[in-house]
Amino acid sequence: MTTSAVTDLFKGQLDTELLHLATSRPYLNLVSQQPDPGVAFPHWYFERIEQMTKSEADEIITDGFEDEKIDAIDISEDGSTVRFFQFKNPKSKHSGIEDAAVDGLLATIDVFLLPRKKKTGLEDIFNEIRSAIRTAYKIVFVSSGKGLSKSQQSRIESKLNALNGPNRNAFSYEVVTLNDLLDKIYLQSIPTVNSEIQWKIDTPPYQTKISEHKSLVCHVDGKSLSDTFETHGEKLLQQNIRNSEGATAANKDIYISATSSESENFYFYNNGITILCDEWEYDQPSWILRIKRPQIVNGGQTIRQIHAASQDKKLKADVKVLLRVISIGGNKDFAGHVAVNLNNQTIVKPSFLRSNHPFFIQMQHALLPLGWYLERKPGDWENLTDSERADLLSKIGNDSKIIQLQSGCQAYCAVFIQDLDLAKKNPKNIFISAQSGGKFELIAISNFTAEKLAFAHGIMKSIDDLKQQVKALRNKPAKSQNADLAKLLGSPTPVKWDEFVLMLPQASLFIATLVGYQIGDQQFSKVAQASIQKYIKKAALKTFAKGSDSEGSWPTLLKSQAFFEAVKKGMRITKV
Repeated sequence: MTTSAVTDLFKGQLDTELLHLATSRPYLNLVSQQPDPGVAFPHWYFERIEQMTKSEADEIITDGFEDEKIDAIDISEDGSTVRFFQFKNPKSKHSGIEDAAVDGLLATIDVFLLPRKKKTGLEDIFNEIRSAIRTAYKIVFVSSGKGLSKSQQSRIESKLNALNGPNRNAFSYEVVTLNDLLDKIYLQSIPTVNSEIQWKIDTPPYQTKISEHKSLVCHVDGKSLSDTFETHGEKLLQQNIRNSEGATAANKDIYISATSSESENFYFYNNGITILCDEWEYDQPSWILRIKRPQIVNGGQTIRQIHAASQDKKLKADVKVLLRVISIGGNKDFAGHVAVNLNNQTIVKPSFLRSNHPFFIQMQHALLPLGWYLERKPGDWENLTDSERADLLSKIGNDSKIIQLQSGCQAYCAVFIQDLDLAKKNPKNIFISAQSGGKFELIAISNFTAEKLAFAHGIMKSIDDLKQQVKALRNKPAKSQNADLAKLLGSPTPVKWDEFVLMLPQASLFIATLVGYQIGDQQFSKVAQASIQKYIKKAALKTFAKGSDSEGSWPTLLKSQAFFEAVKKGMRITKV
């Protein structure tokens, strides 16, 4: 059970992150058309808690058009398990899930099990689920407040027991509350190492005391860290929210830094390790640092990779690691504050790590004369001084002329490389080096110019404009929606609005890739805005027509290279 102070802190941070996410992407309320943290909540959950990419989360989230009280549907990789999600984001941590939400979701499960003549907005996904043998179904309620009441749990259990019968256990449910969310990323209650570690250091440390907390900063050699991990193992990391992440690109780079000719620079390349402890002592005559009841709350991947290098007998003797040690003085709330604030941040993605690469620094400078600002790291624009922001606004006009690094590169890969897998399914590979299994070097030398980045970003903005125009038709009379949609798209025959809106929200990068195919790499600078609109609408219509005649749900089709090639065959490259 987490303490109230840490829960309150986490709730405040969660509210801030959801508002930022809703505003920056944006995620809008369907009625008010204003940024809605509740709409952003499922995206936050899947990206932060379940470690999905944005595109992966987008593909399973169903919140919006006729969602039938189901906000997301996730089918496991082996196809055996289906999870139905419902998300609630109450203002107060003391608020739970309302009865109407619970009853509505249970009613939708009935619709799923007993198909009715009237189709739902989730019919394509339901049909995909029914088309194969599934062994388990789980209903997951996720709340940023309290969970279910006893009466609600009783109704759910009664319903699921009836579905399961006496000899079956296919249906189950799970409740994820605010405390559960916090526990998933910050394990407060796990005990620490109940002993003292000793390290000999070779330079005088920096020591300070603020309030009741003593802090020390120094460096420690890699072998000492490895030996300590060999003795205590994962017990050193039980309050670290990040479990071992395995052979990720970042971890490969840590390992390489500790074992290569660059090992003497490890101190400068790595963020180091932060330890919380009950108390520490430094003995000047012996140069011995003693740390009682230590917990590494930041830098877990670093010590694991150093230990792995030592086990492989490849760790270089000159590896030095930045170390910060903080005494908590018995104040467990303070320990929670430090641990959460050090670790409960936006997950560092490959795009962030590449943000200071000379290639992207130069790209930022090259975009300014074109009237665009490249935000290389999230928050760069907000962190500018007033004078810096005013200077940039004089060059770009307004803050709508900002390109986010990752989304801009995804757009470029869609329009100019026409690699759907790279743009939509695995965008992290855009920023990962070839040595670590990515394609960064190949993309950087693919004639990637500022003009192309701005052009690709503009196509994505135009697709977003079309999505808003289509969404606005929901306020039209049902009898005229199909004809109005056909007029908007330039189709000679009516287009089924209620089916088209199931495809369009998740098809942006797919459509952008088809637009790039139509206009060709060499003539993009000559294409007028009116022509771009035609290419977008043509790509959307061709995608919809082909998908309507194909097996599989839209989420499945729109990440399929084979489906993309099939749609592409029905289009011709337009000469401008």
